[in-house]
Amino acid sequence: ACALFSKTWIEVTGSSARDVAKQLRDQKLVIPGHRSTSLHNELNRYIPTAAAFGGMCIGALTVFADFLGAIGSGTGILLAVT
Repeated sequence: ACALFSKTWIEVTGSSARDVAKQLRDQKLVIPGHRSTSLHNELNRYIPTAAAFGGMCIGALTVFADFLGAIGSGTGILLAVT
């Protein structure tokens, strides 16, 4: 659930590969060895995967904290950190 939320969040907040590619193009930044038109495809290889992995890590941390009985609950720790 956290991974799905993370992937949705990058679309909503303007952090998707398309939005980042547009920001980089506006700043005249390019990836050496790649055409400027392939920037979106290159970023699309990494951004969704990184978002999903980050969401899974946050979810695992929450579950782990609940199982260990950390001070408060895992969800409380998640809310405090974010």
